[in-house]
Amino acid sequence: MTLDAERKGVAPPHWIKPINHPVDPWAVSIHTVTAFLYSGLAARPFWMTAILAPRFLASAFSAGPRC
Repeated sequence: MTLDAERKGVAPPHWIKPINHPVDPWAVSIHTVTAFLYSGLAARPFWMTAILAPRFLASAFSAGPRC
């Protein structure tokens, strides 16, 4: 919705702004938990490093559209 509004040159819906801020901690927690789950698997050596959670967060925030 926000991207469509930006493309059309209009303001985004007003209900989107209050949703944007609580989603950030949720995104951090879900990607950190995913990294912890992957670190328990012995399939890949890179998964056993501490850099996996920040890497997931950087990938998610750079790939996903933000409001």
